[in-house]
Amino acid sequence: MSATLVSVLTWPANLDGADEEPLSVVERAVDWLGSPCEWTPCWAQMENTELLRMARGGNGRAQAALAWRLGFGRIPERDEQRARAWALASAGQDCPEGWAVLGWLLYAAGEYRRAADCFERASDGQAPLASAGLGLCLLRGEGRDVDVERGHRLLRAAAEKDEPWAAYWLGHCAYFGIGLEKDYEQAAVWLERAGRAGVAEAEDLFARCLFFGRGRPVDRRAAALHWQNAARAGVPSAQFAWGLCLLQGVGCRADPSAALPWLRSAARAGIVPAMQALARCLSQGRGCRPDPVAADHWYRRAAHAGKASPDS
Repeated sequence: MSATLVSVLTWPANLDGADEEPLSVVERAVDWLGSPCEWTPCWAQMENTELLRMARGGNGRAQAALAWRLGFGRIPERDEQRARAWALASAGQDCPEGWAVLGWLLYAAGEYRRAADCFERASDGQAPLASAGLGLCLLRGEGRDVDVERGHRLLRAAAEKDEPWAAYWLGHCAYFGIGLEKDYEQAAVWLERAGRAGVAEAEDLFARCLFFGRGRPVDRRAAALHWQNAARAGVPSAQFAWGLCLLQGVGCRADPSAALPWLRSAARAGIVPAMQALARCLSQGRGCRPDPVAADHWYRRAAHAGKASPDS
C-alpha cells in the first residue's frame, strides 16, 4: 500500500508520508458532543413532537431532554439558542437534568466556570451527566482547580451508573493521558461501552484503538465499521477516517467515488487533512474527473489554516 491510512492519520502534508506515531484526529477536530442523552431509554426513543409536547406542558425532564437533543443531537436538528432556553426552563424548576444540560451547553461554549457551577448544582448523585461534567472540569482544571482524584472518582461513579458520556470521557482521558496516566486497555473498555450506548465520538476513538492495536488486538475491518457508524452520526474526524478507508481499501473494499463525499464533509467541518486528501483526489481524478479549480480551492483552504500549501 503506497499511502497507508496510518501515515495519513499523522496529519502529513500529503498522502505519501512515511509511517510514524499518529497524533489524535479527535484531539484536533471540533470538541463537541453528538447524541441524545439517555437518562432512561424512553427519553432517547421519544419522538421530537412528543418530547416538545411534554416540554411545553412543563415537564422538567422533558425540557432537559429536548435541550440536550437541540444542543447536541444530529446536526440538522441543532439549535443552540432554543437548547439554552429549554435548559434554563428546566433548571428554573430545579430539575437536576436541566442543570446538567445547561452545564454542558456552557461547557461547549467555553464558559467553564459557569458550567462547573451548574454541574455542582446537580452533581449530588441525582444526575450522573452533571457528575461527569464536574469530573471533567476537575481533571482538566476548567472552571475549577485541578483535583485529579475527585475528578476521576466523579467520572467513574457516573460511568458505573451507566451514564454513557461519563464512560466516553473516562476512555478519552485514559487514551490521551488527561489527568491520568495513559492506559489504552482501560480506554478501550470505557470507549467500547460508551459506543455501544450510542456515543458516536466514543466509536470514533474506539476505532483508533482497534486500528492501531491500542488496548485491543489490531482489527482494521472492525475499526472501519466503527468509523462508518460514527461518520454517519456526523463526527467530522470519523468522516475523515472512513473516507480514507474507502479511498485506500483499508478494512473495506476500496471505493474512491464513495470516499469523496465523506472527505468533503470532513473538509467542510474544518479537518485540514481532509482538505488535503480531497484536494489531491480532485487534482488526480481519484473517484472523480480531475478538477484543478476545485483542487486549488481546497489546497488554498488548507494552506490558509496554516497546515499545508499547494506545493507541499
